[in-house]
Amino acid sequence: MKRSRTYNTAFLFVCAILSSTSCKKDDDGEMEITPDPQVVLPPDYVVLKSLYDTNSGNALGWDFDDTTMKSWAGVSLQGERVVELDISSKGLTTLADKIGELSELTSFTANDNNIVTIPSAIREWTKLTYFSINENAITNIPKEIGELQNLVELHVMGNQNTANGITKTVVTLNNGNQREYIGYIPFTYDETKEFPLLFQLHGSSGDGQKYYTISGWNELAEQHNLIAVYPTSYSYDLKLNGCGNDLVTKWNNYNLPKEVCPNEILQDDTSFFNQIIDELVKEYSIDTSRIYMAGFSNGSGMTSRLAVELSDRITVIGGLAGFFPEDTVYVPKRILPLHLMLGATDEKITSRTIFGDTIPST
Repeated sequence: MKRSRTYNTAFLFVCAILSSTSCKKDDDGEMEITPDPQVVLPPDYVVLKSLYDTNSGNALGWDFDDTTMKSWAGVSLQGERVVELDISSKGLTTLADKIGELSELTSFTANDNNIVTIPSAIREWTKLTYFSINENAITNIPKEIGELQNLVELHVMGNQNTANGITKTVVTLNNGNQREYIGYIPFTYDETKEFPLLFQLHGSSGDGQKYYTISGWNELAEQHNLIAVYPTSYSYDLKLNGCGNDLVTKWNNYNLPKEVCPNEILQDDTSFFNQIIDELVKEYSIDTSRIYMAGFSNGSGMTSRLAVELSDRITVIGGLAGFFPEDTVYVPKRILPLHLMLGATDEKITSRTIFGDTIPST
């Protein structure tokens, strides 16, 4: 590091007794003090200085005279090593490869900048558990993120394109009807390996495109090396809206028959999901022992139905705010794990239980 400051000759004596500096006069007769090149700086200091220098006009505000980095905003230390770094909203555009040398890093946050690329050097962040780079200009996620074995949370929302894998919209025929689903194949996909398959089922009035956009599962697919699927349900005329009005997308879970208007023909969604699995297994290397279903509201109710009718193919079911009809008993093809989360005061849920207004938490 080289930093120069000018002092008048009154400080000659001070300069002379400082063992870690060299002193000389510049062409204007001012005193120039230069740190001794033999002074060893902490390695992470050098890395962060490089980050500062490669982002001109940044708002990091670090004092480089403080070689301990203890006064640096957003920097948490363990000894001389940086373990947490928060450089959000600092006007940054570049993360150079050198940043990979922060090998003790456990948490990295760089939200609200204009960073375009995540360097492959992050493979060296083997201790990283938290990574957040929301609201930047990231165009792709490096495959090295999938190699970070200790990473627990990954946040890359609000970027230009955080999905560096393949997005494939499929229109298919099921029982003579046109159906659609979106598949996200991660950048880490390798046909020599088997990848898990995860379905995300939207709620009433939603669709696969909406869940593809807002769910954040594309990023998780990159992190956990899985294929994500976002199917779209069929649309029906509902009694709740007054028959003859707008159609609403709904999965044909066990609750739907009593919700639709007369003369509506219900689709066999179990057959649709079975077909999607067949098509994806044929085209990609799928680990058929790890096929997961997750859904919200009406989609959660559909996962409950699939837990019965496709239990021979599905590994685990997860649902939020939707479940089986009340006073019913179903016999699955096999017993499988089923995780349901229900709001304790959700009126649509509590009204269908024996508990009244509130479901007890214990």
